Amino acid sequence: MDAIELINISKWYRKDFWVPKSCAVSNVSMAVKQGAVTGFAGPNGAGKTTSIKMIMGLVRPDKGSITLYGRSNNDPDSRKGIAYLSEQPYFYSHLTVEESLHFASELLKLPKETIKGEIDRVLTSVELHDKNRSKVKSLSKGMQQRLNMAQALLGKPHTMILDEPMSGMDPPGRRLFRQLFRQLAESGTTIFFSTHVIDDIEAVCDEVIVLSKGNLHYSGRVDSLL
Repeated sequence: MDAIELINISKWYRKDFWVPKSCAVSNVSMAVKQGAVTGFAGPNGAGKTTSIKMIMGLVRPDKGSITLYGRSNNDPDSRKGIAYLSEQPYFYSHLTVEESLHFASELLKLPKETIKGEIDRVLTSVELHDKNRSKVKSLSKGMQQRLNMAQALLGKPHTMILDEPMSGMDPPGRRLFRQLFRQLAESGTTIFFSTHVIDDIEAVCDEVIVLSKGNLHYSGRVDSLL
């Protein structure tokens, strides 16, 4: 069984009342394997973010169906154990890093006795432990991306769907995330992340799906594509 499956998915948007609808995603069918690191590649505007939002149930497709581990994504329970990282996260800037993660842990309804240990674990994973008392507003873009990742790691999800997770990160941060993806995959976690940076695909991915102008252009092994 595939972790994620899209069958003949299409999505149109109307940017203005007087303008005809434009197609963001056109009749796309693709599958993401369990336990693999799958890159979702394509230039800006290819339809990657729209596809991810449809997978997460944030946007409804105009046509087609989506399943998560064999269950329709229209069922909220199908998303249990799946972490989502958005390209443009929003944090309460007046909170500290630790307070932000505590807030997220409560939203996830993690057992209260485990929250402190979980926060310590995810901060160590993204090498942000020394910033635990820093205000979010004092963090750089790259550090906020690390906090975003730490939030996604809370509760040890079995699947992670990440939209441009390395956007705005410096080379050490990119290396850290690449290592983290491989470690997670080795532990059985399914990783599906979008990017337009081919180096990231080559470095960590087992599989790659390529989208361009809303159309599927390739789905398969990275080495075959290269």
